[in-house]
Amino acid sequence: MRALIIAAAALAVAGCSTRQAEQSPEAPKAEPANILHISHGGIAYPDGDELKRHWSNYTINLIDGSQAYGWTSEDKAALPHDLFFELAGNGKITGFALDSTFAPVRREDGSASNSPSGSPVRHFTLWGSTASRAGPWTKLYQGEAKADQRTAFTLDRPVEARWLKLTVNDSWAGGAPVRLSEFEVMGELAAKDGGAVPDVTGYYMHEYGPIVLRQDGHLIHGCYNNGDGQLEGMILGRVMRLAWYMPKEKSIGMATLVADGNQLYGFWYRDQDRMGSPWNAVKVPASDKSDRGPCGSLLPR
Repeated sequence: MRALIIAAAALAVAGCSTRQAEQSPEAPKAEPANILHISHGGIAYPDGDELKRHWSNYTINLIDGSQAYGWTSEDKAALPHDLFFELAGNGKITGFALDSTFAPVRREDGSASNSPSGSPVRHFTLWGSTASRAGPWTKLYQGEAKADQRTAFTLDRPVEARWLKLTVNDSWAGGAPVRLSEFEVMGELAAKDGGAVPDVTGYYMHEYGPIVLRQDGHLIHGCYNNGDGQLEGMILGRVMRLAWYMPKEKSIGMATLVADGNQLYGFWYRDQDRMGSPWNAVKVPASDKSDRGPCGSLLPR
């Protein structure tokens, strides 16, 4: 298990860094980072009706860095439609990109990741706020994205924002369902949460059952699936990079989770970074966890 901790720690450092080597005076200037990517602590808040859809259409797929999965609205969703996002801190935003290309991957069971449904986002408005997810909002850009490709946009000047609202006005077919593969935000995080590390110790509920986490400084220990699964890793800022292990199945993989108050947003991966699925969870209040199960020993009494 110590090897898992070391591996997760190494991935945490690599995943949360800018991944930019030092530039020599002659080297070309590196492009701004995608500060909304989950490795930078970005959050894509769940769409209001996404639980009616398969997870391959969840909003969180817009910040995973892959076109294999994306967001798709309900067939009869009313337009315009708002999608909400949060950076890990105030960001100096210089541009963004909307990507509606589709690059399916072959899953381990032989099936494709998903089939493209709906029509790509066409007209949209991007809003920003430094106050809260509820606004007030400042219009950053209004425009048109190209169909079935990545469209990059540059702002006239850098704009500071932490919360973002993407208003989808219509699709190339005129209405719903609407789809998008990736939403990227370019710039730099001007101010993270003061370097604060949230305390994620607690009992969480997930669609596959309870998850228990105990935090010791930057180290994270966890248990799930009624004790059959183990988690080890670390947290930097609000980003957790974890190794998971299922001894009975002799399977191992990684997970990236972002802590946001009493909720966790992220993904789990099998070996060789093969996508598993989103791994979102909600912390259960103390009064609701009388039956802690086999994982309860991790929690303080």
